[in-house]
Amino acid sequence: MSAFDDAFTDFVRARGVWRDDTPAAVLERWSSFVVECEHGYRGDEFAYGNEAMARTTLEAALTDPGLNAFPEKIDLPTSIQWNGGAQMTLPWSMALDASYVGQHAYNLFNGVNINAVDFGVYFLPESQDRTQTPTTLGSNTLPQNNLRAVKGYAGITQQQNRGWRTYHSIQLSLNRRFRNGLSFGVFDVIGLYDRQQSGARLQHNPDGSYSFRADQAEADELLGENNPVRNTVRANFVWDLPDLRSTSPALRAVGYVLNDWQVSGIWSGARRGVNITAGNTNVPSSAYTVSYSYQNGGGNQNITGTPDYGARILVIGDPGAGCSSDPLRQFNTAAFRGPAVGSVGLESGTNYLHGCFISVMDLAIARNIRVGGARTIQLRVDMFNAFNQSGITGRNTQVTLVSPTDQTAQNLPFNPDGSVIDSRSRPRGAGFGVATGYQNPRTVQAQIRFSF
Repeated sequence: MSAFDDAFTDFVRARGVWRDDTPAAVLERWSSFVVECEHGYRGDEFAYGNEAMARTTLEAALTDPGLNAFPEKIDLPTSIQWNGGAQMTLPWSMALDASYVGQHAYNLFNGVNINAVDFGVYFLPESQDRTQTPTTLGSNTLPQNNLRAVKGYAGITQQQNRGWRTYHSIQLSLNRRFRNGLSFGVFDVIGLYDRQQSGARLQHNPDGSYSFRADQAEADELLGENNPVRNTVRANFVWDLPDLRSTSPALRAVGYVLNDWQVSGIWSGARRGVNITAGNTNVPSSAYTVSYSYQNGGGNQNITGTPDYGARILVIGDPGAGCSSDPLRQFNTAAFRGPAVGSVGLESGTNYLHGCFISVMDLAIARNIRVGGARTIQLRVDMFNAFNQSGITGRNTQVTLVSPTDQTAQNLPFNPDGSVIDSRSRPRGAGFGVATGYQNPRTVQAQIRFSF
């Protein structure tokens, strides 16, 4: 008997249950009870209550901290990080730094639904509810939880340390220290490689045990690509504007206005594939994926035969780069097709489209005026997105189709004759492939600060 079995038995007996006190025995009693109820329970109310105790026992076990849903054998989660670089002093008070940074993590905890409905179960004859009039395949089945390995229960998430992730990058920086009224820095993170495991794909055996499907490795290869941002660039500068020095009374008066001003700025640039919300502009996602929805008969249960696993859209042509100057055609919408019935969710990969390169320059000009002692007055003007650039940061990436057998797109921004549908040409209510988000416009902020 395993350590978990011992702990489970102790937990059950502490609840006053001494019969069927092992996990296998309790599960067997509950499964037998469910089968008997499906065929018409013949016992009295006292026997029914006694048999139903198996469910309350299992529910309590699943929520007990001492029996948390971790497998008995746990390998230590491990993360190995490394870096190496070189620095070089350059003329004009500058320094160059180049580094290679990497990480490999394994045995990471990953939530796995060990009670997921297997692929295709909703299509099986024994899964159909004979009291219903058949309609779309997968829509007239027995209750969902009756089709799981542990009948009568919803998903059961177990933390398994099957997770892993590997990342490689190059980081470059060029800095000039403040000298002669000028300093600046340029930084670039070049993402080279970023992959991890995909979601677990299970197949249950008749006895309730499970194993990973034979296509798990294929799913990891196809869906584990995180497609790191190729270049995330940041630059900054501070420039102390030259002062006007003169013995001429007129020029000295002009100097009181022009002297002691300082200009500074921060520039950032990176590809962005998803909407960038205010306050989160420094977290770019360079790539994105197209998805689908069906108006009729297109739920997961109708396509993959299970509500727990989804299908993916087919890429049947060249979708383009993923960024275009035409806000109505961010990619080739004709390059996609919805999945067919019987899908196993491996039609296409992830992150095969790349967003636009977004450039943002924030500027500030400030002057500190001493008014005696420790008192100063600061005049400052900040301009965010000073050049008022309007790059596209998001687009509608979901196509709405009629059904698996009718692949007519319902949310294109164009009529069959090629004319534009006005209501689908705007960010609000955007059609398939239409831009939905842009950079925040220029904003200016002025302030006067008195310090003492």
